[in-house]
Amino acid sequence: MPFEAYLPVSGETGPLLVLSVILLAGLLGGWLARLCRAPGVTGNILAGVLIGPTVLNLFGDLDVAEALRPLSTFAMGLIAVSVGSQLSYRRIHNALRRIIGIALGEVLVVMTLVAAISRAIGADWPTALVLGSIAAATAPATTVALIRENRAKGTFVKTLLSVVALDNLLCIILFAFTSTILADFSAREGDFSLVYALGHTAYQFAGSLMLGVGMAAGANLMMRRMHVHDFSLIFIAILLCVGLSQYTGLSPLLTALFFGVYLGNVAGESTRELKALDPIELLLLICFFTVAGASLHFHNVQEAGMLCVGYLIARFSGKMLGGWLGGRLSGASPRSRSNIG
Repeated sequence: MPFEAYLPVSGETGPLLVLSVILLAGLLGGWLARLCRAPGVTGNILAGVLIGPTVLNLFGDLDVAEALRPLSTFAMGLIAVSVGSQLSYRRIHNALRRIIGIALGEVLVVMTLVAAISRAIGADWPTALVLGSIAAATAPATTVALIRENRAKGTFVKTLLSVVALDNLLCIILFAFTSTILADFSAREGDFSLVYALGHTAYQFAGSLMLGVGMAAGANLMMRRMHVHDFSLIFIAILLCVGLSQYTGLSPLLTALFFGVYLGNVAGESTRELKALDPIELLLLICFFTVAGASLHFHNVQEAGMLCVGYLIARFSGKMLGGWLGGRLSGASPRSRSNIG
């Protein structure tokens, strides 16, 4: 009997094998990118594109994004906690006017531009509003990864991270409102209920706020009173935040943001608590960006056509113009308002 007959080989591509290949490809891609003096994030994404369906298609018909969705969701929750912690009143109270001005400026300008151009290209108004709401976001994972990689510090970095946190808070609220309108618009064949959309948005905001703050308060109390291992407790708390948010129909990202905001503002050893997951953060970021690259289907980009081109141009322009305008009106320094976009 051949030796292979004794081996327990199933022939299936399991999630552990997928994860190991994703991490290895991401690590190598990031290393090569840094050798070329490019951000490691760029290398992670390009490595994902290389092993994904567009080039090598290592995983065949397997949907990598779906197979690793729980891990990607947890990674986004962890990054949202880190970004939310930047909204510490002790750190930003002197710059509050500047941060709010920049965030509101870029969100309003980019949403208006993207919605208007999407509508001009041919999208209906509800779809255009949803696209505008999505465009308001600023990728927290990319921002945090680049700051960590470059070990950047200072006033500009503090402003940037705070603006990113506000951007995403505003984006999730806007998206909850506009996506409800779009779903109602489709279900009612051209009609929608404004009251229902407002109610759904209020549920998303209030529910995520209560869940995020409640989980953070409980975790903080257990660490202070019971001296539980920081890493284990924060890990479980973020898992619960993300899992309960999905179960109750809330936004995991918004819940995690409020979790981070609470920990960033409570007295005591919040800094130590927030750094508890630093050892695995890099691996989660590598996984997140490599999966993003491996999930990219270029034929979808081609099908989007002019709407995709118009969205990108409007979003770039809106972020640059809105950031500069918000900074100018709020009295930000020339360096901040010129670079924040």
